[in-house]
Amino acid sequence: MAATKSNKIKIMHCGDIHLGGIYAGVSPEDSARLRERLLSGFISAVEAEISAGADAVLISGDLFDFPSPDVSVVNAIVNLFSSHPSVQFVIAPGECDCDCPLYFSKILPENVSVFTKGAMKRITLKEQKLAIWGWSMTKNARNTCPLAGKTADNTPLLKIVLGHCDVTEAMSSYFSVLESDISAFGADLCLFSHQHYYGKVKRVNDTPYVYSGFFDGRNQEETGFGGYNVITATDGGEAGWQLSFSRKQFTSHRYVSLTVNVDKARSVEEALERCDKLILDKKIDKACTLYLTFTGNVRPEVIIPSTLPEISEKTFSLNIVNETLPLFECDYLMADKTVPGEIFRKLRRDMESDSKSKRMMAASVFRTIMIALEGKDINNA
Repeated sequence: MAATKSNKIKIMHCGDIHLGGIYAGVSPEDSARLRERLLSGFISAVEAEISAGADAVLISGDLFDFPSPDVSVVNAIVNLFSSHPSVQFVIAPGECDCDCPLYFSKILPENVSVFTKGAMKRITLKEQKLAIWGWSMTKNARNTCPLAGKTADNTPLLKIVLGHCDVTEAMSSYFSVLESDISAFGADLCLFSHQHYYGKVKRVNDTPYVYSGFFDGRNQEETGFGGYNVITATDGGEAGWQLSFSRKQFTSHRYVSLTVNVDKARSVEEALERCDKLILDKKIDKACTLYLTFTGNVRPEVIIPSTLPEISEKTFSLNIVNETLPLFECDYLMADKTVPGEIFRKLRRDMESDSKSKRMMAASVFRTIMIALEGKDINNA
């Protein structure tokens, strides 16, 4: 059967968008700018996919970061939905937005469907040839598996499961879906969110499932580029639905977390040379919110500055974590009868502890005292 528009379906799949959420590691002003850019960027991405022929936009949870988003955000989203009456929007609310009043209101246009119950329900979109099963990640039903013991109806429509959940090997408190349940249900496709990283398409027997991944990273745990999925389904008749998947990048801004090993550094300059090389190798630029973690044993006088203006100028925002320990070539302090030696001897045991928190606290105390003894700003410790 030759592929025509009548037997092809194009779907935009996204989730974990978190409109209105806070961005970590940046100033409040930059966080506000990133929130505005996320809203406008999400709208632009949806409109671009609609212009490219998308029949439906399926959102598998956490469109909003909390139940009561700002009115301006709600109005912008409702306007987006209303502006495209021929496109179907289907929402399976997530952990953060399952109680959003918008989902229960009458202001949503007719082309928007929302799963509002924890129990799985079916929505049929005959014109788009879609049968969609989904749920809302309601608090009182999170210990259940919505797919357990259920099977899809026998229908020629493209059978999709849409939801916010964890695909796991054992039950958890976050709507665990087992691969065996995916297999038994018999959908043509499962579209999920909640695990924020896009992990490519996986298959359980004949059923593919894929996570949306985060739309835009908002903290150091969401590194790299965000985005969404585009799925094209072609009706192959007796051969069944043929699916193709593509990944679209949302934005150039990204969070990057780098660890700089400065072990055995004898000077701050030597440590920063290693840092500069790593930043160059990783192609860090003004689009990055960068987390730099310095590690290793260094000479006691090597104190990584808490601010690095030359690196800050190369990034959107810079966050420095100093996890170095002053234990390289430190024996001279063990014999030192002055205040630095006395302080070092008292703290060394903790700096060599098996507990990371003890090591970091002892090293921080040592650096703070050393800086204070030199009459410098202790905020640089």
